Amino acid sequence: FDPVHVGHIRAAIEAQIVLQPEVIKFLPCHIPPHKDEPTASAAQRVEMLHMAIAPLEARLHAGGESSIVELDQRELAWDKPSYTIDTIASLRRDYPDMSIAWLVGMDSFVTLSRWHQWQALCEQAHLVVVRRPGDDLPKSGLVHEWAQAKYCRASALVQSRSGRVCILPSAPLDISSSRLRQMLARGDNVDYLLPE
Repeated sequence: FDPVHVGHIRAAIEAQIVLQPEVIKFLPCHIPPHKDEPTASAAQRVEMLHMAIAPLEARLHAGGESSIVELDQRELAWDKPSYTIDTIASLRRDYPDMSIAWLVGMDSFVTLSRWHQWQALCEQAHLVVVRRPGDDLPKSGLVHEWAQAKYCRASALVQSRSGRVCILPSAPLDISSSRLRQMLARGDNVDYLLPE
């Protein structure tokens, strides 16, 4: 979420439509182990997320949806790299019996084998992969082999607490935070790419 953009919000909407979760959490990263340090401060990213998710929460409730939208700052309180496995383990302690679905972009999913304890992720949660235009599933390699037996339809996620990988059908938004940072640095127009 550096910066948060409409693709993040749209992915949450798609997940809400397909998965009907009780809670949708947005978790800003403190110290990203696989990326450069965030350009925006933690306080700035929290503020951006508050502004971005407020309309989403209002729309969900106005439409009669019961999903709760939350900004979860647990990683910002940790003085260590933000490893997904640690965050999922923390969520699992908070929700021991609930099905947990961790949303990840396809760009991250294809590099999953570089993540800390990546093969243990599905022991604690499901992975829900958000596809962008031009993204393809890995067709070979460690991630491909690991995920093959775990793929399922979204409807199957509620049948267990963890262990599956689901590809989320999503609206074709070809945007990323890194691309937005480049556009902003060049002074390009980013209208309609960032939440209002």
